[in-house]
Amino acid sequence: MTPAGAPPQPDLKVNIGGDFTPINPDPGTSVVLGATVSNLGTAASDATVVSFQVFDLAAAATWSWARVPG
Repeated sequence: MTPAGAPPQPDLKVNIGGDFTPINPDPGTSVVLGATVSNLGTAASDATVVSFQVFDLAAAATWSWARVPG
């Protein structure tokens, strides 16, 4: 909830929708997923980059696997 008198601001929400394919990819296989970015705020958003990351438990590391400019 936006407090009374607050200046207009964008509020971006990212939803990953549906399944990704393939369901059980082999290492090195490309994966396709769908996502929707919605602005729930009271002002327009500047161009935004959305990044998707996965955490690899075996390597104890986070890998960035997609960057989508907006």
